[in-house]
Amino acid sequence: RMGHDFKISIHRNPDKVWCSRCKKDTKTEMLKQKELDLERKRAEINQQQRKLFEESKNKIQNYPTFQTQQSLTLQEILKQVELKAKYETQKFLVQSGTTQSESSIFNIYKTIYMPSEILQASLQSL
Repeated sequence: RMGHDFKISIHRNPDKVWCSRCKKDTKTEMLKQKELDLERKRAEINQQQRKLFEESKNKIQNYPTFQTQQSLTLQEILKQVELKAKYETQKFLVQSGTTQSESSIFNIYKTIYMPSEILQASLQSL
């Protein structure tokens, strides 16, 4: 077994033998796979967001005639905004290792990803 530096567990269990270089390579591959999964998930969320935001713009223009459909679309948009905000909050907390309040970070991301039409409508109603 040339090129490998095998380690044996303290209990000398033959099933628990590993090579530190191979283990490092495996860990690197796992991290790459997690990054790819994160990118794929981010792309899916962005695609859903774009689709819902476009639908929102179209529905808002035709608001009086499609009021019921608009409320359903609005619920879908708010659900997607909340999912995106949760995702970004978790990502931020993991990357920064901070002890800031999760709810305040979540509210910031929720505001960032909320469509401007909905924000303006909610501000005007205040």
